[in-house]
Amino acid sequence: MADINSFIVSGRLTSDSEIRVTKTGKHLTMFNIASNDDYFSSETKNWIPRPYFFSVVLSGEKELFKGTQVVVEGKMTQQKFEKEGQAKTYYKIVASKVKKYEQKKEEKANVEYVTDEVTDTTEVPF
Repeated sequence: MADINSFIVSGRLTSDSEIRVTKTGKHLTMFNIASNDDYFSSETKNWIPRPYFFSVVLSGEKELFKGTQVVVEGKMTQQKFEKEGQAKTYYKIVASKVKKYEQKKEEKANVEYVTDEVTDTTEVPF
């Protein structure tokens, strides 16, 4: 079986995107996103937000602004470097697709769609 490096994350831009041009003339769009993953703490009996921050590189020119919610699909890359005598690891997403998530005014956030009828009578084991 082949290994798979596929990564999908949604989040909001932490600053405006930056368009850079490489030495070979290729245009790249670079930006950072923040994504939340809440978890329930058995100690405090509360939901605790756990933020994640990702750096994204996208081929081509795409102007995105701070606060825009996006869905990013691509692959995760890892770079190691040394800073002040300590080894550091840096993760980056090389994006193949970036889609802006725009909610229309008449839609409600966090709407869950459920069908009225069950088409399979087999019991689910969980």
